[in-house]
Amino acid sequence: ICYAIVHVDDMLFAASNEDTIVNATKSLNKFFELKSLGDVQHYLGVEVSRNENGVFSIAQTQYITKIAKEHQLENSKGSKYPIDPGYHKLEDDDMLSCNTEYRKVIGQLLYISNNTRPDISASVSILAQRVEKPRSLDFTGALRIVRYLVSTKDLKLNLYDETESIHLRGFSDSDWAEDRLTRKSISGMICKVLGGTVSWSSRKQDVVALSTTEAEFYALAETIKEVQWLEYILNDFDIIVEAPILVNSDNQS
Repeated sequence: ICYAIVHVDDMLFAASNEDTIVNATKSLNKFFELKSLGDVQHYLGVEVSRNENGVFSIAQTQYITKIAKEHQLENSKGSKYPIDPGYHKLEDDDMLSCNTEYRKVIGQLLYISNNTRPDISASVSILAQRVEKPRSLDFTGALRIVRYLVSTKDLKLNLYDETESIHLRGFSDSDWAEDRLTRKSISGMICKVLGGTVSWSSRKQDVVALSTTEAEFYALAETIKEVQWLEYILNDFDIIVEAPILVNSDNQS
């Protein structure tokens, strides 16, 4: 079996042996002109590396350096946290005259957070809600995330943990009524396959939860849907997930 991932004219092949990949590319080459670049190192702006044990890791070091230079932050003082812990309590009526630059940096940060950096997912999600009417405070917060990324740009996301034996596991959490304007809660979710983080999200819930239990229930439901989707994908790869699948939550009720 040979698996192919296709995005426009960029392709990745995976198989249990190299001969299978060679045969697959030869077959496709009869219909399309293909150029083999060897072992994957870059794919759609994501850097891919593999250690001596065959464990893959992904990062976006070059892209982080690029956006830091665009905003003249490559030599700036790093930040320990991607966002001010008291961001929701800060007040600022100084609106930006134009949101173009703010939209641009948020788009860049979303590309990083969605691909390789779950640690900034919550921060970027919060700031992305202000793209229509950003304040100076929000733009400063976005640049703070860039400074955080500059100080942690060498971090890599490992896609496998050799000590983990559980095929699929989910983690769910919520921040009750954290949005000070709408009082909606924030759902957070991470899913791991054999110890490697492969799926994550942080987003505002659609409804106003009336208790921490309700907020956690909504977050848990979203996490379980993601876990089920991953189970279907793993089954397509002939990987049978052991039941029951463990999903961690932190609400006693």
